[in-house]
Amino acid sequence: MLVDDSQPTEPHLESSCDDLASELAGIYNAFIEAYEAGDAAALVSRYTEDAALIEPDKSPIGNRDNIAVHLREWFRRFRFSQGRWAIWEMERLGDTAWDLSYFELDATRLDTGEVFREQWKQLCIWKRQADGSWRLHRLMFNSHRESASHGHA
Repeated sequence: MLVDDSQPTEPHLESSCDDLASELAGIYNAFIEAYEAGDAAALVSRYTEDAALIEPDKSPIGNRDNIAVHLREWFRRFRFSQGRWAIWEMERLGDTAWDLSYFELDATRLDTGEVFREQWKQLCIWKRQADGSWRLHRLMFNSHRESASHGHA
């Protein structure tokens, strides 16, 4: 599926994924709240114990505790606001699901005051837990920054 990189599009979801889409919407909204609050613990609470975060040009960060350390470092360097997301595509395969999605936040560098728009296109793999909830198992994204005042950064 081709998408416009500049703006989130409306989700295109199969009806068999309606329950999953509803749960992921709640999780993505909680992610936005956690980013805006600078709350690494709230973010990783939605990850599996053996989750992996795969950032551009970096080695994967494995397990929830290491991801929390990494996120706390982000929050020491940046403040986030004005988050939004869209799921472009998803599929459920038993107790595993994936989504192709878009996630963006305004970011302020705390050391310089620079403000920019952080935009991610991401592939997420989700695992259903014993209690029926879904947790993020793998997150791989690419990142694009757009300066708030100068176009592309």
